[in-house]
Amino acid sequence: MSKTNTFIGAILFLGILGCGGYQKSTTTQQGEVKEESSAPQQEGVASSMENPSQTIPVSQTTLKVDGMTCGGCEFGVKKCLLKLDGVKEANVSYEKGEALVQYDPEKVTKEKMVDVINKIGFKASLP
Repeated sequence: MSKTNTFIGAILFLGILGCGGYQKSTTTQQGEVKEESSAPQQEGVASSMENPSQTIPVSQTTLKVDGMTCGGCEFGVKKCLLKLDGVKEANVSYEKGEALVQYDPEKVTKEKMVDVINKIGFKASLP
């Protein structure tokens, strides 16, 4: 394995851990399964079914993402974006070098999305 592949693998591994945390299952003596997670919890996420008269504003943006070379890169970028409160959907393509994101502009900014991608080792920018 080349040094470049090893380096990219390390970035992906650290990026995925950094954004997603971990989940651990343990079984108690009574046979119950307990789940522990280090992933950040989303508070105040309300379904549109709870209040159908409330409309949730959704905007869409395309972010340029340099440095992605494979499907694992796509997965890491998508996972980090979806962890942000306010991001509704993220479609990432390493082939196009971009992320198409649907988000609530009242909860998350484009700059925050760029920042989280840059923190995992890629170079994101606004169009």
